[in-house]
Amino acid sequence: RGASGDSMEPVLCVRSGLHYVTLEVSHSSPGPPTAVELLVGHSWYSSGTWTPAEHVECVKVQGGSAEAPLYHVTVLQMTPATDYTMRLSWLGNPYPLTVSCRTAGRPPVLEPPACIQRRPNGVVVEWSAPNPVGAETLECQLEFSRDALLAQWEEG
Repeated sequence: RGASGDSMEPVLCVRSGLHYVTLEVSHSSPGPPTAVELLVGHSWYSSGTWTPAEHVECVKVQGGSAEAPLYHVTVLQMTPATDYTMRLSWLGNPYPLTVSCRTAGRPPVLEPPACIQRRPNGVVVEWSAPNPVGAETLECQLEFSRDALLAQWEEG
């Protein structure tokens, strides 16, 4: 339990994109969190400072209870592929639990396709597509060219 006697519910990072993260929290304080703070300048030789996030959206969602409603707090305009440590505040009182999360980054480079079977009128190729964070691969496009001088690429 916290200093005020409320139960300490964890803050979860439930979604992240290139420029945002969404946190989920259930808290017994009246109303939604009033601020999100980012830990800036934290390293092995510095404890860092807590700085208010400027672009924040908060939405009450289904779940939680009457005593501790559930909120999704989205912090916007963040830097891609960056690790963050955050904490929430209610009316100037920082919540003692923090959450660490990372914004999405560039997907890894695809491995080149491999020819796994030759046929009289074509070939069978295989490659794996990485699972980028938050977006599945729905379509791939294969281009080929004949092995000749000044050959043009064609879609297959």
